[in-house]
Amino acid sequence: MSARQLAIVIDAADPDALRDFWVAAMRYRPHGEAGAYRSATPPAGETGPKLVFQQVDDPPTPIKNRLHIDIVVGDEIDDETNRLLALGATRLSDRIDEVGTSWIVFADPEGNEFCLEVERIGEALPNLAARHSQWIRGGISGMKRSGATSPLILLVYNT
Repeated sequence: MSARQLAIVIDAADPDALRDFWVAAMRYRPHGEAGAYRSATPPAGETGPKLVFQQVDDPPTPIKNRLHIDIVVGDEIDDETNRLLALGATRLSDRIDEVGTSWIVFADPEGNEFCLEVERIGEALPNLAARHSQWIRGGISGMKRSGATSPLILLVYNT
């Protein structure tokens, strides 16, 4: 039995602008649009989850994200920080060094938190569980885009 395809759906006030941000941040490509939905996928020949941006009228709620995206960039964290800030991200933290890994917390242009991770995906997985002190409910799922410099790690945990 083959694994299921993963799509991450992100609510957005402006799905076009938010898709443009994530396309640039992840080096993805715009994929399509239908009604209130826009999507982005990895370039041809690379793997990774589809990102879907759904236009919603209700404003975000002021609670902590229970799911966030980590972009793993290896030693390129300083260059990637500058690139993401130029794309419209907001830096929310200083560099955090803990349990053998480092990361910086950001928000995308609509306030969705994400992290820029120093470690490569194979090295990071054991440390991510320790880094997030909450009970990891859904496990850690890492999707590496072949040959890409920005694989994703999705963290799902119960607080």
